[in-house]
Amino acid sequence: MGRSEESPGRMIPLAPQFRARGFNWRIVQREGDIAIVEQNKEGWTNPVLNVVIVQKVKGGPMPRGRTSEDREALPGWEDWGDLAWTCHSREDAKARFNALVDNRQTADSSIPPTPTTGSGDRTIPN
Repeated sequence: MGRSEESPGRMIPLAPQFRARGFNWRIVQREGDIAIVEQNKEGWTNPVLNVVIVQKVKGGPMPRGRTSEDREALPGWEDWGDLAWTCHSREDAKARFNALVDNRQTADSSIPPTPTTGSGDRTIPN
């Protein structure tokens, strides 16, 4: 999922655009581990906007003595509703994104705090 070459021991970031699970994905906006991600498929006239909490996946042993690296990934389908939400409009996506970011900044006990990065500008580009 959106891998790039990195040195061992480093987290491979989620790529800005990638193909996974039969869809094309594009990060529209991100602050820390909270992102608005566009989901699209050939033939769709309107892409879907999802708000997700990007997951950190620990690397480990693989077949034939290989080792996978630590990487970021989208939450699994089973985590939709807890770590990811499909939004019905750009405004809904903005509202959920802003609420999650604000909760992180105030260290809301329902969502573990993590360091945030980003410009601080939380407007979605058109």
